[in-house]
Amino acid sequence: AAELTAAGFEPIVADPQDSAGIKFKDADLIGMPVRITIRPRSLDRGGFEGRNRRTGETEVVAPGDALALVRAILAP
Repeated sequence: AAELTAAGFEPIVADPQDSAGIKFKDADLIGMPVRITIRPRSLDRGGFEGRNRRTGETEVVAPGDALALVRAILAP
């Protein structure tokens, strides 16, 4: 979140007390164009899950590549 903020983005960090489904639904309702999810399953696969809301495509990216993913999705 700090790296995204430093790059000029406004990340929203979800409350860990809510279920994942509630957080995902909220992100879709407010129109978040990118969702980065950090969970054990994606960490086991090598990083974070990044989801492009426009295409619905999800991919696992290394933690150091999350900012590049956000920039790529939001590029005009």
